[in-house]
Amino acid sequence: MALDITLDDELLQEGMARELVSRIQTLRKESGLEVTDRIELHIQRNGGGSFEQAVKTHAGHILAETLALTAEDQLLVTELNPAFGPATEVELEGIGKCLLALTKAGA
Repeated sequence: MALDITLDDELLQEGMARELVSRIQTLRKESGLEVTDRIELHIQRNGGGSFEQAVKTHAGHILAETLALTAEDQLLVTELNPAFGPATEVELEGIGKCLLALTKAGA
């Protein structure tokens, strides 16, 4: 029996979510946040249907892994509000760029 190594949409979206978590964790570290600091996190829509679907589908995982207190339905936004903190552009392999903002919760 041969192993099926075909990547379906579900696996691709999970990979996007994991890569996004990795980029957010790096950004947390670069921002000087402690490992245990809770954050507010917002991701701007980038017009990429599969990326946006990955964020929606895996919002709970993304929020849990990054210690974000943001409500799932407020994670993906049309436009980053300056109140969310400084916007940071991150490059995701095979997806392109997206903008996100994170700030220490309660700061």
